[in-house]
Amino acid sequence: MKSSYLNLTLIILFTLLATFLHFYRLGQITIFNSEQGNNYLAIKDIIETKKVALVGPPTSHPWLYFGPLFYWLMTPILWLADFNPLGPAYFFSLIYTALVPLNFIVLKRFLDEKTALISSLLIAVSPIFAVFSLWARFFCLVPFLLYFYVWQLGNSLETGKNIFWVGFLLGISLNFHLAVLVLFPATITTFWLMHKKINLAKFIAGLLLPLSPLLIFDLKNRFQMIGKFLLWIPYRVAGFAHLYPKNNLTLMTLKETVLGFYKFIHLSFFPENFPWQFSASFFLIVFYFLVLNRQLLRPKSFFGIFSANLFFWGTLALFIHSSPPIHYFLPLLPLPIIFIAFFLANLKKPTEVVLAGSVLLTIFICSLRFYFSKDWFFQPVDKIKLQPHYVSYPLQRQIVRIILEDSKNRPFSVSRIGPYDEFSNNFADNYYYLFWWFGKFPTTPQEAVNQYTIIEDPLKIPNQPGPNRTLIKFSQVGILKTSRLFF
Repeated sequence: MKSSYLNLTLIILFTLLATFLHFYRLGQITIFNSEQGNNYLAIKDIIETKKVALVGPPTSHPWLYFGPLFYWLMTPILWLADFNPLGPAYFFSLIYTALVPLNFIVLKRFLDEKTALISSLLIAVSPIFAVFSLWARFFCLVPFLLYFYVWQLGNSLETGKNIFWVGFLLGISLNFHLAVLVLFPATITTFWLMHKKINLAKFIAGLLLPLSPLLIFDLKNRFQMIGKFLLWIPYRVAGFAHLYPKNNLTLMTLKETVLGFYKFIHLSFFPENFPWQFSASFFLIVFYFLVLNRQLLRPKSFFGIFSANLFFWGTLALFIHSSPPIHYFLPLLPLPIIFIAFFLANLKKPTEVVLAGSVLLTIFICSLRFYFSKDWFFQPVDKIKLQPHYVSYPLQRQIVRIILEDSKNRPFSVSRIGPYDEFSNNFADNYYYLFWWFGKFPTTPQEAVNQYTIIEDPLKIPNQPGPNRTLIKFSQVGILKTSRLFF
């Protein structure tokens, strides 16, 4: 009984710690980029037209969309927040805070209490969890849904029932990112290795139900999107195997993929600027557990078998895709932390216990030093980075206010110069959304009295603006104002 009260107290403390780390100064450090602005503008249009969305955010392929559940979810959240972009930011901070007790509940159920406690502490202070919480993108919901999937899958394997709901949760998750597809082979092989039968018809029926809006949309286009996607998978596999002349595996793509895995493991425990030697040692520990230590893969351990399958299929898929961005690792997000937590929880000798405590203390101190630095909580409010692209939210608001005040309520247009400006609207949809939120949406250049160009790259700010042009310069940003002569 005392142990239960102690564990409950600890998990409450870990959750409070995560709450502080995810919410403190959120309005100053939140990320708001053009892709988020594009999503929120789409939600604005859905509300204004009063139409039910059948598709969700676009993918990197112009012919492929995610399901609409993110739009359905964010619509009431934005409405309750009076369309403040910080509304979704607070929602995702809440979700990633909830991962701490959720992880404890699931791991206590399927693994052991000590591993559940240690991994929950590591999740509370993990830099990569904080990064995805701050990104507040639709795909960031994947880890949260993964825990519910594991819970339902474990129960289904035990009872032989409710496989429909396992598929249903997979279908929900696929609305938020296609990397979740690795759960399908991981689930099938888990049933096979545990000598359990799976009712594929019920599983697929559950899978298709949350995707039905997307299927209805594609039906109108004679299933062109789904047809292309089904061809795209063997196309990527054939390219990886050099059976097709595009997307071939090369030393460069292999290096980028390996570095992607390194970054994923590194950020799971340490800030990006932490010495690589420590994270490299963690790579070796994870490898040790996957290959040499069979304790995690006990024959009766559902969680051990499933996590090993998920890691295998996830790794294979990422190598086939090649050069994966960091968010493609989301279906695997808790695994490195869980493996390390299991290792630390099973150290028995006094010297080993001291080692485990030293590792946890090192991670804890390094993480807190990172959070309470100019790289996180105390970063400059006018911060701009070109690679990776970042413009602080307070600075964006200031830019928008300056243009609105200068325009004096006359029609104006907006463009942008900076990273990714070759994309739609010069990758300025975050500014477009803020203009709309502040009550004045930009017009087309043909209708504008003044045209404003937001220059985020200091090297591209002109020294001499030229005729009929005015340069408004502050911080690292330039706003080039071009006046129409006939006005």
